[in-house]
Amino acid sequence: MELVFLLFLLFIVVLALRLTYLQWFQARGFAQLADKMQSRTFAVDASRGRIRDRNGAEFATDILAKAIAINPRVVADPETTVDRISELIHLDEKDREAMLARLSKAKEGKSAYSQLRRGVDRKLAEALEATSKKDKSLRGLWLEDSPIRVNPSGADGSQIIGTVNQDGKGLEAIELKFDSILKGSNGERRVRVDAVGKPIPESETRVVQPVNGKDVTLTLDRDIQHFVEAEVAKVAQEQSPDAATAIVMDVQTGDVLGMANWPSFDPKAKKIDPQGRRNRAVTDLFEPGSIFKVITAAAALEYGVPTNTYCSGSRTIGKHTIKCAHGAHHGACDLRRMLEQSCNLGAGAIAERIGPTRFYKFLEDIGIQSKTGIEFPGEEYGRLPDPAKRKDLWPTIRTVNVGFGQGVVVTPIQLLAAYAAVANDGIYNPPRLVRDAPGAKLPERLPHRIMTVSNSAALRSHMEAVVVSGTGKKAKIAGYSVAGKTGTAQLVTNGRYAHGQYVASFCGFVPATKPKLAILVSVWHPRKAQYGGVVSAPVFREIARQSVAYLKIQPDTPGDLTDGNDQISRQYAQADRRARAEKKSSAND
Repeated sequence: MELVFLLFLLFIVVLALRLTYLQWFQARGFAQLADKMQSRTFAVDASRGRIRDRNGAEFATDILAKAIAINPRVVADPETTVDRISELIHLDEKDREAMLARLSKAKEGKSAYSQLRRGVDRKLAEALEATSKKDKSLRGLWLEDSPIRVNPSGADGSQIIGTVNQDGKGLEAIELKFDSILKGSNGERRVRVDAVGKPIPESETRVVQPVNGKDVTLTLDRDIQHFVEAEVAKVAQEQSPDAATAIVMDVQTGDVLGMANWPSFDPKAKKIDPQGRRNRAVTDLFEPGSIFKVITAAAALEYGVPTNTYCSGSRTIGKHTIKCAHGAHHGACDLRRMLEQSCNLGAGAIAERIGPTRFYKFLEDIGIQSKTGIEFPGEEYGRLPDPAKRKDLWPTIRTVNVGFGQGVVVTPIQLLAAYAAVANDGIYNPPRLVRDAPGAKLPERLPHRIMTVSNSAALRSHMEAVVVSGTGKKAKIAGYSVAGKTGTAQLVTNGRYAHGQYVASFCGFVPATKPKLAILVSVWHPRKAQYGGVVSAPVFREIARQSVAYLKIQPDTPGDLTDGNDQISRQYAQADRRARAEKKSSAND
């Protein structure tokens, strides 16, 4: 009996010691294990910074939406689960496959958490959550708050803004270029979870606040961007071209106020044609044709070479014969007439007098031989061999051809920046697309003079004649002087000039007397017409008309009612005649 008592007493002592050991020495470990089993740490998504226009209007911003999350450990069959989710939130096959791959990978890794889909419509997400409470294939599923990217300006500027992926990472354009600034850093939240790993409402115990991304401010003006987008879309509808681009630039600063390309894309679309993503204004090279004659004229004025020429309609150089369009015989041409009538022979002869070495140097100074440095990924630039190093690559025919815009390639932004320098009393401002990006190292912008004030003024006057009495009459707007140049260049396909395929362009500025805006329009392979003065000058005119009104730029020639739109010219003329008649009648009374 005593032995039994001693054994019982020993058992009690051992049990007490064990309990003491567990409660005192292993309590922390068990508490941590329990916390690990009952709690989870989830990321709190940071909001991506906004992309705004120069006045603060939003091109891209984040709004709060729903994300679908799940505990992969309690998913019996990933394929069945994904099929059910796809059915309820209407996923296409590509998105379904991506979700299945994500869930399968998380399950194989024995993860207790996987975010399957972001940016889900609230109504669809809530219907999915309600179904998950009674559908075993959706066991362990719940919803989370998650920001998604939206574009308040719709498709306007989409090729400049770019897109982000499902995880909020920038994929292209400004979204990619400034991703490190826009993305911010995520926070954390710790919550209690139930038996299947779903967060228990209102059980959050710890929060590390996310740091939202910083805003990027562009030089674009949302309203001018809309004008440009609309007019480019209009010419695309009218001419059925392969592509089109237009840019509006502030002459005095180099700021790009509007930049649009066709085809374009809607960021909300599920399927986007890669052609619609291209910002051709910065990434595409083309032969400028006759709009390049302004560059030749600028070089001639700066180097002081004789500019009086004679055009017989054609000229043979070695095995090559160059002609003026339509076999035109312009006769004696000074610089003004060469530009006004777009004389190829005159421009070629002037380039020959400048010579390849000086011409090449001027092209370098005016930004034709290098990237402009605009803040956009994938910028291209024109390249010509340096005649100082490869004189053999600059025979006479090449110099002559470059003089009238053949055998040289540029991007639209390169050419417009050069025109803006002519408009800006000869000072070249590198074009700018981004006004502010906190923490980013933006390109250094160093304005420099490429022409004297007097030479740039003379060239502007000659360019005004192109619109008054030359090939660019359709670019005129009533009340404003307009200067510019038309261009029609053959497209090159597989190394050869394609018959019947052209790039129709107009580049110029307004008002011509005190330039504020430089505008370029280029249309690749228009089907119904082919000349820059017919296809692109009217697009320039309508963009300029809307822009000067919006910016409240005062008319510099209020008495000149001539307009490139014949209908508007007639309306102004009729109004003027009525006003004169009323004034005369009043005087007689």
